[in-house]
Amino acid sequence: MSLSPVHQYLLFLFNVGKLGLLSWVPQYGIYWLMNGSSYWHCTKASFLACVPLVFVNLSIQRRLIFTTNGPLLRFLLEKLLIMASISLFSPLCRAIIELVATREHGDNPGFPLAAIIGFVPSFLPNKFWMFRGGFSPTRPTRLR
Repeated sequence: MSLSPVHQYLLFLFNVGKLGLLSWVPQYGIYWLMNGSSYWHCTKASFLACVPLVFVNLSIQRRLIFTTNGPLLRFLLEKLLIMASISLFSPLCRAIIELVATREHGDNPGFPLAAIIGFVPSFLPNKFWMFRGGFSPTRPTRLR
């Protein structure tokens, strides 16, 4: 049974929010272990925190949201591009928060803000490029 595009998008947003919040803990931990103080530390910690969540996200999207097996290489390529954009956008979010608040406040919420902003528009490539086939429980979708 296939979900409507609206239901898929709502599940996708819920998943993005949940994974964004879950990635905050490892990102902050990695940033702290590096004695993070620069935007470069923020970028590296952001990228490293996203890596394990890519595979969790793949499983959730394949089984619950799009109910089809999209090609793994396409998924990894799309997520690599999203992770790179989030990693580069995270220091910008941090700088904006520092301008509005104080330096201490910019270190923490810059990454989750970048993650949510970066993943929300990725629904369209997932829907129409990655998971465009129907569900087949016995065989995965062929590479296209």
